[in-house]
Amino acid sequence: MTEFIKKQTKIFSKPFDKTSVKPISDKELMLLVQENDQEAFRVLFDKYKGPIVSFIYNMTKNPGISEDLAQTSFMKVYKSRGSYRNEYKFTTWLWTIARNTTYDYLRKKKEISIEKFRSEDGKEFEIVDESMGIEEKLVLESDKAIVMKCLDNMKLSQKDALNLRIFSEQSYDEIAETLNITLSATKSLLNRAKNNLIACVKDCLEKGDIHE
Repeated sequence: MTEFIKKQTKIFSKPFDKTSVKPISDKELMLLVQENDQEAFRVLFDKYKGPIVSFIYNMTKNPGISEDLAQTSFMKVYKSRGSYRNEYKFTTWLWTIARNTTYDYLRKKKEISIEKFRSEDGKEFEIVDESMGIEEKLVLESDKAIVMKCLDNMKLSQKDALNLRIFSEQSYDEIAETLNITLSATKSLLNRAKNNLIACVKDCLEKGDIHE
């Protein structure tokens, strides 16, 4: 796949002079990209390639595939640059493309069953506190293998929300936009997901299940 991408575009391999583009916002860079400014696109690519690869890796667990899917995602960003609307955050748009690209790949590989992202019973829930509690800090400070094992066993909707929140550090508003659900449903989904993750991690720690 990587060789195919390199043949299709020179954007990713072109030497880039970082001094040629002034530091401006992502939205301003995308306006330049819409005018076919490849150097502006390269700035965005360099800035977000690492986080996108990490985000995808949390779903595929395959470094090579994650790199390829990240490249494909950025190609889609460039090809669909005309459809970007600057009233939306660029990162929300980018993460949505990367998420959908990864799910398309996994679905073709029959590794996941795509479910709709909505509140579990279709209702609006009470807003939960966004502040990080002691137990949430315990999760982040725990052995990463335990956290990833627990994430892998969670419902897809909860896993996806936590992936965006913990590893991609998206805000609640951004996650709501990425998953196309309401803000209150997003907070409820994350609250349930956090509780399930905390319970799983604590159970593993109590059992001494530090490494698989």
